[in-house]
Amino acid sequence: MCELIPKLTSPPLLFIEFQLLSDQIQECDNINEMAKLLQECGHLYPKVSSVYNYILTLSITTAINERSFSKMKIIKNYLRVTLTNEKLEYLLLCSVEHDILDKLDVSKLTEQWVAALAETKIPDSGVCVVNGYTFIYSGSPSQLLSKSAYGAAVCLGPEATNAWKNSGAQWEAVSSRLVTVRIECRPVPITIIAVYAPINPSNGVKNDIETCDEFYKILQATIDKTHKSDMIMIMGDFNARVGVEQANTAGGTVGKHAIDKQNQNGRRLVDFCLFNSFIVTNTFFPHKAVHQGTWMHPKTKQWHMLDYILVNRKFRSSVQDVRAHRGATGGIGTDHHLLRAKIRLHLKCRRKAEKKYRLRLDQSKLADDCLLSAFQIELANEIKAIRRDNKTLSVNEKFTNFVNSVRERGRHYFGNNKSIHKGGKEWFTPELKEIVDKKAKAYVDWQLHRSTTNENKYRNRYRTLAKIVQNKVYARQHEYWEELSIDIENAVKVHDPTSAFQIIRRLRGNGQSIKHIPVQDKNGLTLTNSKDQLNRWKEYFDKMLNVDTTINEQVLQQIPSPTVDDDELSRQDAVPTLDEVVKAIGQIKNKKAPGKDDVPAELLKAGGHYIAEWLHEIIRDVWEQEVM
Repeated sequence: MCELIPKLTSPPLLFIEFQLLSDQIQECDNINEMAKLLQECGHLYPKVSSVYNYILTLSITTAINERSFSKMKIIKNYLRVTLTNEKLEYLLLCSVEHDILDKLDVSKLTEQWVAALAETKIPDSGVCVVNGYTFIYSGSPSQLLSKSAYGAAVCLGPEATNAWKNSGAQWEAVSSRLVTVRIECRPVPITIIAVYAPINPSNGVKNDIETCDEFYKILQATIDKTHKSDMIMIMGDFNARVGVEQANTAGGTVGKHAIDKQNQNGRRLVDFCLFNSFIVTNTFFPHKAVHQGTWMHPKTKQWHMLDYILVNRKFRSSVQDVRAHRGATGGIGTDHHLLRAKIRLHLKCRRKAEKKYRLRLDQSKLADDCLLSAFQIELANEIKAIRRDNKTLSVNEKFTNFVNSVRERGRHYFGNNKSIHKGGKEWFTPELKEIVDKKAKAYVDWQLHRSTTNENKYRNRYRTLAKIVQNKVYARQHEYWEELSIDIENAVKVHDPTSAFQIIRRLRGNGQSIKHIPVQDKNGLTLTNSKDQLNRWKEYFDKMLNVDTTINEQVLQQIPSPTVDDDELSRQDAVPTLDEVVKAIGQIKNKKAPGKDDVPAELLKAGGHYIAEWLHEIIRDVWEQEVM
């Protein structure tokens, strides 16, 4: 029996829909048809950028191939028309991502921090990168068309991201309310579980009770699969109230600084902690009342502790402090306060991740004759200095000098010093950030004046600023997309598709969203470790491509062997000439990824005969010494 292909739990139906969509968009002649087409396929995209960039790329490709500039005008209007409320909701979420990062940094969290987000309302599951910070999220399937996708996410700082990637990038989207991430760091591996629990069930409502029981059943199954030696942190919105009376009855699971009266979800939470030897860290540290509650009831105006950070009991001494921060709430627009825990652990990677900085060139500078002349003069002086020293260098040392000299001078004369947006939103201007900060400050002022005679004044001020922020974000987004569409249209008009696609790639960002498509092994067990998944794919392709065959020796003997005369042999054995090196450099295509030395073809050509002579000298030594 032949071996089955590794099973994918989520079939790639989106690609099939895109293929159908590509056929339909070719026939669109006006804006209304394109807008209607987008609405029909709206259920396909968990993120606006995926379908949006796909349709944009497809349309530009069509316009380039057909030289149809009238269709480019349709595209420009299409960009503006199709920014529906659903799109703007997601684009606003993108600005919230920036504000989340900003508020977390303001809270004096280092690059090693790990954050959990609850009720993200982002459908499906995957990994995305925003300004070097990694978001690992899980939500309801987009096919369900639910208004609330629930959602939980884990956000990793830059150093935590490196540790996570170097240890196999292990994560699992368990459900729409739960996602896990494992980091194999020293002195002990860490498993982070972000949760968003159901609300406390109403009296006698069977469905609510079953939903809560199912959530804790899934959470327990997740804990059972977790390595027992790991430090396990469960963070998120549990929608539970832990009672003060449980400090004496819960066997050290609940501290004496709880602030609520126990409800049904609180009892479930404590029972779960007792069964698995976890502690509710929030309740062990004395703080002011405003730094303990994380949510205010809209009717009673009472503060409650609904968000928790749970840690297994044996790591109790590692937790130094847990408290709520009010300042991060206003800018993001949530009604829950940020909960922060200080833990004495060092995320030391098992393998040190090397930071590679690719040399980026400004094409306009490469066309400047003055810069080219100065670059070549610098190279000529460098070659003279090396020959004047008359040092005996090995081939590797000569090549290293060549690469370093060319790269350093190339960066100096032709380097692209413009800021590179790594997954960031270019439309999020400093002016927008300033008004968002004002909104956040207004929220803090409102919280400080709760239950006072001036509460309405500060609340109205916050709501006014929130509305202003929303309107300014919408307006800036429309303006931003209009500018981009004009730039793309102008690039196509002058037959410059490279610039058009550079804009699209810049919008997409360097980090692509990774869908959660787990692979199964031969026995049907799901592999969540990226290393195990790669080995499984290697095993599959190795067996599929290396088929057992029989070789007929008689047929091989009948194949004539080519003969080479002495002149051809001597020509092939001769040292490559300078003209051959010059010709080879000229045949290299521009705008292609460089090799391991990271020397682009444009720099080799910009150096002229100086580069060719220097490189020919190295090639000659390699040829004669037969050393690489």
